[in-house]
Amino acid sequence: MNSDSSKSQIGFKWFKRLWSDEDSFQKIRISYNLEYLNKTTSDSQMCHNVGEIIQWNGNNYACTSADIISSEQIETFQETFKYTVNYVENLIKVEPYEGTITVSTDSSFKSVKSKTITNSDLHILVFVRPFASDTHVTTSLPYVVDNAQPFRPILGVIYVNARTIPSSINNVNSTSNYYFQVLLNSFFNIMVFNDQLIDNFHVKDTNERYDVINCAFKKFNRDFKVLVTPYAHNFAIRNYHVETFESDNTTCPSGIFYENNNNFASPNGESIFYSDDISVLYYSGNNERRFNRLTDVTLAFLLDSGNYEVNWSMAQPLIYGNVDAIDGVYREGWPLSAPASTFPEFFYDPSDPTNTISYDYNGWFIPENETINCTVTTDFITKDFCQAPQWYNPNGYTEWGLNLYYDRQLIRIPDFICSSGTATIPGLTYYENDTCGSFSCNDYSSFTIDIIIDERDNTTTTLNCTMEG
Repeated sequence: MNSDSSKSQIGFKWFKRLWSDEDSFQKIRISYNLEYLNKTTSDSQMCHNVGEIIQWNGNNYACTSADIISSEQIETFQETFKYTVNYVENLIKVEPYEGTITVSTDSSFKSVKSKTITNSDLHILVFVRPFASDTHVTTSLPYVVDNAQPFRPILGVIYVNARTIPSSINNVNSTSNYYFQVLLNSFFNIMVFNDQLIDNFHVKDTNERYDVINCAFKKFNRDFKVLVTPYAHNFAIRNYHVETFESDNTTCPSGIFYENNNNFASPNGESIFYSDDISVLYYSGNNERRFNRLTDVTLAFLLDSGNYEVNWSMAQPLIYGNVDAIDGVYREGWPLSAPASTFPEFFYDPSDPTNTISYDYNGWFIPENETINCTVTTDFITKDFCQAPQWYNPNGYTEWGLNLYYDRQLIRIPDFICSSGTATIPGLTYYENDTCGSFSCNDYSSFTIDIIIDERDNTTTTLNCTMEG
């Protein structure tokens, strides 16, 4: 994953509640400290020289040139970060915090200068750390949380992997906005996607913790866990058209599914159900991806926390699994039945290796499959996959995907995204440098797409596609 919230690196500190007497939510005030990232202040756990040994997060890391942040990367990060702060401030309202936020040196922050922050609802510390690979783009977590209700983070930390900072500044509308998505995901990990925070979800404007927050059950020999608080339950009713989930061993209110494997430190939404939500963002190694979005999955977590109000106009609908994105008809068995049989058009068929188009026709992926091997014990999904073939492999394929974060499913998660105003169809794109085509739609009955037939001079032909084929 690109961004996670660590369970072991840092424990919570608790802070006495000091909230405004006003019964109104106001635009969140976010303060931050970038002086360690931009080298204004020395940081002993940051790579400065090749071969230097850095000890952090319980490991020793030998610094390489890729771990040393450059002046260009500093500029890119700072501008993208400042934009993300502004985005979150426009998205979130909170009950103003009137206390002070104290930052001081301890076992986690070895070289941090003591500082007291006022007039802030959330303070963010940012550090650069070696990660040994580009698997993680950032790691983020809440560090100081008010112990009284409403149990809201007031201090968070983001650890940045210099290897993954892009060459260009990102914002929500930029052609490449992946790093903006990463930082937005990091903010949400600090604010809400944490087990202890979720365990204290409560009714807004009260200290009343919800009696039932989560519900777990088994179906098709697969374990499920769902968030069943009010906004999550309402999401399920609208998207699944069911009030309850009937399982093999119990009945649960319908809700939003959690990621089902224990490798995730962050209790985000289930990747296989909410693949385009910002909470399940994963790093494909391609900084040009523009796929994930802020949807009502993440908004439900924020609202059910009882700590936040949100600007709904800044969110976008889910595409995958959304009946309105297909034909408006609820699929029988969704979401408890196997996704590959419920929404087959969203899955890759290994017997048709050239059809790698994403389910929204906005990109394509490079398939990475291998022969199923249930003797493998080194990854966290094999056991589940092999114990529940009815759910994970309803078509009886002999191959599975290599992406563990998507349950080894052959889902069409794009590695490459078409630019605005263009799309792709099966056979048009397959390799990294292939080109999408400009298109136009005629209501829901047909569309035309321009296809390049000679890349030497970009000669195109227009293809007309109708409902009849």
